[in-house]
Amino acid sequence: MGERHEATFTKRATRGDNLPGEAAALAWLAEAEKDGGIRVVCMLRASATELVEERVRTGVPTAAAARRIGAALARTHAAGAPWYGCAPAGWTGAPWHPLGRTPYVAASVAPTTLGSFYAEYRIRHHVRTLVGNGTFDRDAPTGGVLVDPMACGGHAETDLAMLALFGCPYLDEIVAGYDEASPLAGGWRERVGLHQLAPLLHCVLFGGAYVPQTLAVARRYA
Repeated sequence: MGERHEATFTKRATRGDNLPGEAAALAWLAEAEKDGGIRVVCMLRASATELVEERVRTGVPTAAAARRIGAALARTHAAGAPWYGCAPAGWTGAPWHPLGRTPYVAASVAPTTLGSFYAEYRIRHHVRTLVGNGTFDRDAPTGGVLVDPMACGGHAETDLAMLALFGCPYLDEIVAGYDEASPLAGGWRERVGLHQLAPLLHCVLFGGAYVPQTLAVARRYA
């Protein structure tokens, strides 16, 4: 953090942002860099009101770079987490990610299986919110399902599903690079929609445009 950077980006707290928590998440992800994990933006300083980072330079995506990213992402995932839904070390404040209040989970109550964690703390959590605010009715499918893109204890396939959801360029190369570094489990393609369901529900919280897509995905796994 003592290194000087010519170009910086400053994020200022709005809408209840937890910038010290965000800094803790970046620091956690950056721990895997020494083992070939994905490059994480360098933090320069963080406070309750602002987070100052190095400015990320944009470039033109290439197939070779995508394959390297896939392999690096696999190494970051391999660093693991102590339990499903755990927060980054050093997290302070409310026990949820501020955007959408996606909950973190305390070790004392953390489910021991991914299915239980994903169903209770991702799918049902968002569905309860959406039923409560009238976006979904009570007959919407909410079946138990087999993670969330924020830094937490989750599942490696979720990040790949998120890249597919938002049309990442050279996705096949990213997947190939990932699979070379850490072979994906059989049937992973059939689970893509399942891993996209919680992020889709999260998107619905911020507007109704994703409702038909979300319900269509949910019905596939009901």
